Parts: sequence; C-alpha cells; structure tokens
Amino acid sequence: MIEIKYTSPIEELLEIPELHPQPARNFVPDWYKRTPATLNKTDENDGWKYKKLIPSYRTVKTCPSFHDVFAEGLVLVSPCDIHIWLDDDNENAEWKVAITHRRIFLDIHHDKQWLDYYDGHKVRKVFKLSSPWYFQLPKGYGLRQIPYMYANHEEWVVPYGVVNSDVYSELNPQILFTSKSNEILIKKGEPLCYLVPFKREKSKSTLLTGKQRDKLINRHAVEGYKINNSFRSGYHTLGE
Repeated sequence: MIEIKYTSPIEELLEIPELHPQPARNFVPDWYKRTPATLNKTDENDGWKYKKLIPSYRTVKTCPSFHDVFAEGLVLVSPCDIHIWLDDDNENAEWKVAITHRRIFLDIHHDKQWLDYYDGHKVRKVFKLSSPWYFQLPKGYGLRQIPYMYANHEEWVVPYGVVNSDVYSELNPQILFTSKSNEILIKKGEPLCYLVPFKREKSKSTLLTGKQRDKLINRHAVEGYKINNSFRSGYHTLGE
C-alpha cells in the first residue's frame, strides 16, 4: 500500500474534512449510482425475451473500468469559492479572479507561456491554483494529476499532469477556462481532479512473436471464457 501524506499551512483547513483531499469513492457521480447493473430485454424481434432470473444487457454499472476508477487515488476539491470572469466593459478587456480565502491564490498564465502555441481543444485562458495542500510520498513515487471524469459541465478542466511528490511537496493544478460564457464559478468542495500515486520506473514496449505470442493469445482466450461464461460479469474473479 502506498501512503499519501498531506498537510496544509492553513490551520483552519485541517479542521474541515470535507475540504481535504478525499478517496475517489466519495465522489461517485449520482448518475452512476442511479444506473441499474442490468436491463431486462423486452424486444422479441431478435428472438429473445429475458425473464427475471436472467439479466439481459449489462450497463456501465458492471464495467470494471468505472469501478476501478472510483476506487483509486484521491480527489482534490476546491478549497474555497473561485470566481473567474472576463471584464470586457471597455476596450481593454482583461481577465479577473476573485477568491474567498485570503491565503489561497489563482495566478493567470500569460498566453505566451503556452496558449499561443496550443492548437487543440478550445482553451480561452489558463490559470494556476496555488493549492493549500502539501504532499509527501515514499521515495521513488509521484502523483498523477488526472482530469475529474464525467463532470457535468464544459466550463473548465484541470489537465493531466505529473508531480514528483517525493521531492516536491507543492501541487499547483492548472485550470483551463473552456466556457463559452465570460464567467465561471468553481464552488467550495467541488471536485477539481484525481490524484493517483505511481512508482517512477522506466518502461519499454516489446512486440511478442512465436511461442510468447501464442502464450498471450491463449491466456486472453482463457480470460475471456472466465469473464463471459456467466450471465454476470466475472472480471473481478480473474485473479482468484
């Protein structure tokens, strides 16, 4: 088990657990909770009609990827309300920021630092949050900063990033302003991103051929049988 240690120089934050980095399982989306695991099939046109004892279509509720994402790492939440807007009341339009805590800061990244060279998804402005949390990981480990998935908005996103948290304690996530509107509000306690620990290791890729290829293809066939030989998903029984 990898232990992620953290603290903050803002003492009052230590007394508010809901604003701490929290296990990802605390932020399972409501739509996922409402989703049934299976759906009974009632269309007889294809020759099948399922009864109560036999489930039909599996939904994302049984997808192992969703389950594992919600069980991995921490979620970093907004430590306070953050208001960002474009003040365009005059010719010299400028971006402004308001933060409800005097010791938490949001800096504006100059476009020449990155945005002028980026030709991907529409990003109007880049900001950097000085997170009030400091992290410590065992030697050789870092944190992956991963966008919070399935957020029900398109106004902003914290991009993917990597921090060597065993040697550098600060975490300053960027906030990309992607809204078509000229203002956004990030509320206190709102999920910003996932934080997933990893061990820094060199990696390489190898194309398997011959007997090694045959062995992996056979293993895949056996895995498929174990998963699919029941009406219910068998993915999480593979290692048993």
